[in-house]
Amino acid sequence: MQAQNDQTIAPQTPAPPLPAASQWLRAAILIAICAALYLPGFFGIPAVDRDESRFAQASRQMLESGDIVVPMVLGTPRLNKPPLIYWAQSAAAWGLTGGDSSRDRIWMYRLPSLFAAIGIVILTWRIGRTMMEEPHAMIAAAALAASPLMFWEARQARADMVLIFFITAAMAALWKVVRVSPRSPGWGVLTLFWLAVGLGVMTKGPVPLMVAGGALLMMCAATSQWRLLMRINPIFGVVVILGVGLPWLIAVVNRIGASSYWHTVFGETVGRSMQAKEGHWGPPGYYLALAPVFLFPVSIGIGAGVVAAVRAVREAWASRREEKQQPISPDLFLIAWIVPAWVIFEAISTKLPHYTMPMFPAAAILCVRGLTSRQPWAIRLLEAAWVRRVMAFWIVATLVVSLTAFLIAAAAMDDLRGLSLFGAMLAFAGAASTIAGGLAMFRLMKNRQFAWMLAAATAVFGLAAASLGGSMPGMSRIWTSRQIGEVLAKVDPSGVRPVAAVGYEEDSLIFETHGRAERIKPSDLNKWLERHPNGIVCIDDDPSRAFPELVTIRAVSGFNYSKGRWANVVVAQLVPPY
Repeated sequence: MQAQNDQTIAPQTPAPPLPAASQWLRAAILIAICAALYLPGFFGIPAVDRDESRFAQASRQMLESGDIVVPMVLGTPRLNKPPLIYWAQSAAAWGLTGGDSSRDRIWMYRLPSLFAAIGIVILTWRIGRTMMEEPHAMIAAAALAASPLMFWEARQARADMVLIFFITAAMAALWKVVRVSPRSPGWGVLTLFWLAVGLGVMTKGPVPLMVAGGALLMMCAATSQWRLLMRINPIFGVVVILGVGLPWLIAVVNRIGASSYWHTVFGETVGRSMQAKEGHWGPPGYYLALAPVFLFPVSIGIGAGVVAAVRAVREAWASRREEKQQPISPDLFLIAWIVPAWVIFEAISTKLPHYTMPMFPAAAILCVRGLTSRQPWAIRLLEAAWVRRVMAFWIVATLVVSLTAFLIAAAAMDDLRGLSLFGAMLAFAGAASTIAGGLAMFRLMKNRQFAWMLAAATAVFGLAAASLGGSMPGMSRIWTSRQIGEVLAKVDPSGVRPVAAVGYEEDSLIFETHGRAERIKPSDLNKWLERHPNGIVCIDDDPSRAFPELVTIRAVSGFNYSKGRWANVVVAQLVPPY
């Protein structure tokens, strides 16, 4: 009976073509979901240490100087990343300020990341609908949008979201290349693929080549279809990539010299691989262990997705010696997208949570495919008692995390000192929606509707995350540089007095002061004050006691999350008259 039932179960099929109006409607729904997730707090969260402030300051100085060749932070070239992100950020600020950097705000430099995040979600849906049914593709895209790293990186003026967008676009084109019939793909698809790779390289270096190249090599090795390497037309790809990046490369080498630039590139690539930078070290397996957190809530399907991927690789390997060319299955393509690059990121010494994000779209689709597969093995797996217990635990974890986020957001309405009326209303609404979502999730699990259970979890978690994002600007205790900036604005409304940063030297203070803050050693402060008797000093509490001639304007206390400790910063000046 079981064998008979297995034969009647149809394999998972891609979504049928949709009318253009229906496609636009679904894209609009995903854009609305992204807006609800990413816009709360987007405009109000101050510049974040350290990378966002560095990127934004470099883009601001590019806007001010008009120099699009060598990005600068204060007087130091910032060439550890290619310039495309600085071009995009400075263009966004220029368009919104008319070129007047005194009117800029940090959110203007975040716009490329926001638009890239929305683009990633749309592309994930577009790829997913070629691999599974339309509702499931929508769920995969929405669940990816709600994941913690997407939620955070969409609000960050950094290169990562733009990089991931170009990689996702390249992989969407590569999927078209490898899944079509043996005839050569059209020049339009090849141009899209190589252009996305080239723009990705101009955003953050060779990562797109690593992801796409690793995926292609794994598919070739699994199926013995090495001719796939020629279908992407590598010579044409070299021409496109050189056309995108060579003009800037020639310009920057002429400015700073080939040796100096090579040293920078070598330190950013090989150096990060061999030695952890800025203390960002992690053991092999770091990303794998944290994948359930980083991919939450879609991570409920990791187990089923991994089983589907292993079966796809095994089937491809078993049929690799057959004369007839086997098509590249969706599961094989997705696992090839994930595994090679993931292994490389696990092997390098420098580890940051967002490094594996280029593989998140594939992971989201793979997880949902595993949850919704109609194959006999998937049905047996999802009916197992231990799997049900794991899913029940996952539901409880979703509710705990979501309720905690709601409560933190409610408390933050009054800066974590207590609940205001609005905060109490938010806490009550959050608790009610969490409980209702939990009941729906348990009912859907009982009815074996796992994809819709994931959709309910995404809704609950997304609401909580959006509430938390909206409350973050009010958490003044963690925005020390903004507090200092508010003091400086009162003391020096015109913003012309020099500023010295002693002890507290975070990049966010550089951005808040429009580059006026100079990093000064305590031993050099007296000389600085001799040159700038009207200057303002932002000094760590302990060293300030060694300078009795300074008059305290205000003491600022906050949590320095970059260093994991509380900071007490004294804003002071010399006794007037100077």
